Amino acid sequence: MRFYNTLTRNEDEFYPKKKKLVRMYVCGVTPYDYCHVGHGRAYLVYDILHRFLLSEGYGVLYVQNFTDIDDKIINRANEIKSEPKELADRFIREYFTDMDRFGIKRATVYPRVTEHIDEIIGFIEKIMDEGYAYESGGDVYFSVRSYPSYGKLSKRTLEEMRSGARVEPSENKKDPMDFALWKSAKPGEPNWESPWGRGRPGWHIECSVMSHLYLGEDIDIHGGAIELIFPHHENELAQAEAVLGEGRFVRYWIHNGLVNLKSEKMSKSTGNFVTLRNILSSYKPEALRLYLLGTHYRSPVDFDIQALEDAQRAYERIEDTLRLLAQIPEPPEPVYDQAFTEFREALSNDLNTPQALGVIFTYIRENRPMLEGGWNPNLPIFKFNLSRMLDVLGFPPLETRGFSLDSEKLSEVMNIIISLRNKLRQEKRFDLTDRIRDDLNSIGITLEDTKEGTRWKMS
Repeated sequence: MRFYNTLTRNEDEFYPKKKKLVRMYVCGVTPYDYCHVGHGRAYLVYDILHRFLLSEGYGVLYVQNFTDIDDKIINRANEIKSEPKELADRFIREYFTDMDRFGIKRATVYPRVTEHIDEIIGFIEKIMDEGYAYESGGDVYFSVRSYPSYGKLSKRTLEEMRSGARVEPSENKKDPMDFALWKSAKPGEPNWESPWGRGRPGWHIECSVMSHLYLGEDIDIHGGAIELIFPHHENELAQAEAVLGEGRFVRYWIHNGLVNLKSEKMSKSTGNFVTLRNILSSYKPEALRLYLLGTHYRSPVDFDIQALEDAQRAYERIEDTLRLLAQIPEPPEPVYDQAFTEFREALSNDLNTPQALGVIFTYIRENRPMLEGGWNPNLPIFKFNLSRMLDVLGFPPLETRGFSLDSEKLSEVMNIIISLRNKLRQEKRFDLTDRIRDDLNSIGITLEDTKEGTRWKMS
């Protein structure tokens, strides 16, 4: 198994430090808005990695954080006259609604910054004790020039970094390249007591602290989007190794390419994005998954609705094959064939999902004639291997989709829900009515509010 390691710029052979246990950390979202397709692509990449490692017999301890206190959260909360915690809590719920709908397997733990302030303060104190950070006017900064290895992940020189560095009027840095570990409190912002006065953590420190707290030293994999290499991951690496020691933080750095829209990266801050929720309300989650996996994870994806529609049609061919296989029993014991071996080799080669999908579609094309020619003793083997390959890529078995309720009972349940929602609308409790609509949408039921009343349909 080989993965491209950003630190070495090579495809390195993968060996977990603890033999059969993989410890993986992936940077999570700042929850102040709905996730866009770029977020979906990122967490899909690490979902496939997670599933593949499990299928190969590894245990996986997977940590993904939430940055639940940040300038973006504070500014958005002020805009809509909400409390920052209230806003973060809401969009953490929305994150899980979208990712569950998209079929993203849950991480082992989702730590939040606001739940680890004491640990963050303790880690900053250790950095200061080692001589790599200083306090200035209630702020604490990491001294970039004091750490000789700074730049080894992004491969940037200090002079290259200095050209883009600047000091905001509110900052007390000694050097423009230094970055904040702790920010002194501003009026009206959430803050906590610390040895340097009341304030809150800087952005980068949280991931160093939470990865070490939950995973220990020498973690196997740290993942995130390619845009995080600098400055976020570079800063993470420096401040963590300042405490843990050179080379004691992360062994393999893995980064995924971005999703572009109109030739620019998809981003909430610029308004150039399409929400994951909107796409999943019109297209099958499996279709979007198939579309995004059709590009290697390190390459950018230019979001294209026509290509997504093509992927939906392609996935219908998979579904049709699964329907034909529904009554075929699986072999009494596992029988892995050459196609599954090729599939594993593709994913072992730097998680090459386009090649893995090619194996699946070739496998279907070559074996479909068996389904039309009566019973064949190779059919159970075909079903077994196809099901295992689809499972590794997160495509659910056909029989797990939909409701177990019959159509009459389902209609009765939906009438009750719609009646309750109508009552809430009369009471102008629109936050709850929207929540009901969105939660139903996340499990494949669309509500349509018309002049004649509310209708529902399976999406």
